[in-house]
This record gives sequence, C-alpha cells and structure tokens, in this order.
Amino acid sequence: YILYFCIVLYEKSSRFMKEGYERDFLRYLQSLLAEVERRIRRGHARLALSEAQQNSGAPGPSGKNEEKAQVLTKKIEELVLQIEELGSEGRVEEAQGMMKLVEQLKEEREQLSSNPSTIESFAAQEKQMEVCEVCGAFLIVGDAQSRVDDHLMGKQHMGYAKIKATVEELKVS
Repeated sequence: YILYFCIVLYEKSSRFMKEGYERDFLRYLQSLLAEVERRIRRGHARLALSEAQQNSGAPGPSGKNEEKAQVLTKKIEELVLQIEELGSEGRVEEAQGMMKLVEQLKEEREQLSSNPSTIESFAAQEKQMEVCEVCGAFLIVGDAQSRVDDHLMGKQHMGYAKIKATVEELKVS
C-alpha cells in the first residue's frame, strides 16, 4: 500500500517525466522487446525450415528406400532372365536355387516398401508447432486447453505481455 502511495505521489509531482527515469526504463523495456521479437522471428524461420524439409521429400530416408527398392527390382529382373536361360538349357536345379534367391530379394523389397525407417516415422509423428507471438515459445497446434491456459498464465508469457503494455503506456505519456 505504501509503495502504491509513493507511485501516485511521484506521478503527481512536477518531477514526473523530467528526471529521465522513464526514458531509461522505456529504453530498457524496448531492448527486451527487441530481443523477444528476434526470438519470435528465429522461431518462425525454424518452423518454416523444418516444414520445407518435410514437404520437399529431399534425400531423406524414403528416397533411400525407394532407391534400394529400384536396385532390388533390377536385380530380380536380371535373375529371372538368367533363370529362364538356365531352364531352357535344362539346368533345372540351378534355376530352382536362383528362384529361392529371387524370392528372398522380393521379400526384402516388400519390407523396404512396407516398413518406413525410424527417422521417417518420427517425422510423421512430429506435431505441428506454432510460435507464441507474445513470448516466442513453441506451442503445439491443437494442444489440450489446459496446457494452453498454463502457457498463457505462465511467468514468461505474462511478463512479456506486461512489458508490451507498459511500453505502450509509457509511449502515450
């Protein structure tokens, strides 16, 4: 109560806004806001970069799997041609042995197409994120309302919101 009384007395005094305390305080708060704005821009850039990497389908695990599947398909086709030649020559036992190899290669190719790599599955499970425009924290889109409320009532978010309000108030004065 005493502190509030002192603030009111200072605001009513003739020295209010003449001592330079308010200008220094405003400059400090603006530097804090500039820092959080940089953090917000970096967060947006980081999200855009990760989204571009996910959408590009660049040389990632799926590209490697497709490449391996193509190599296996070529190998299978070559072996089938050799099996046909062996069969026409009457070397049935050798053809049957190669046929077992072809079956193994086909199974391997099926596994590549049906089982994505762990990195690929992790990327698919990654949650959609956004940057809080007040404090620069990363938030999960569509998160539980209780978590969103916890963030909005958190010290960092509340602090930056109060800093923004104070800067606006000091600019008006």
